[in-house]
Amino acid sequence: MKMREEVKIINRGLEDEMEVWGYQPCLWKRILVAVGAVCSCGLLLLLLYWLPEWGVKSTCTPTSLKDAHTLLLRTTDEFKQWFRARVHVMLARGRKPFEDPDLQQKTHQANGDQKVCSVKEEDHGKFLCSEPVKVLKHTSR
Repeated sequence: MKMREEVKIINRGLEDEMEVWGYQPCLWKRILVAVGAVCSCGLLLLLLYWLPEWGVKSTCTPTSLKDAHTLLLRTTDEFKQWFRARVHVMLARGRKPFEDPDLQQKTHQANGDQKVCSVKEEDHGKFLCSEPVKVLKHTSR
């Protein structure tokens, strides 16, 4: 039974509008691609690098965007270019992870509430509390 692929559109109505699909790595597909790469002396890897759609679909399985490790993006203009992007998860402090960290730390220390994100020296700069934030790193050819 094939899962229906979830397609989202980002920047709707703008010049850089794109369609986005989510994918997760698949071990047996990666093994097959590795065998093919060895047999073709690396030419298969070059082909999959230059054709990101083929590269993602040959090594990954479709999944929801929430669970995705790799994103496949396609422009909606007349060129229909494909891009591959890996999802990186960073741990961010507190409820507002994009605030100035110095301001956040001062605010929490001024309140005296140590349960809310503060830095401990013995943990070598690790935070007491953190929330996951997904970050998209786009690497172009």
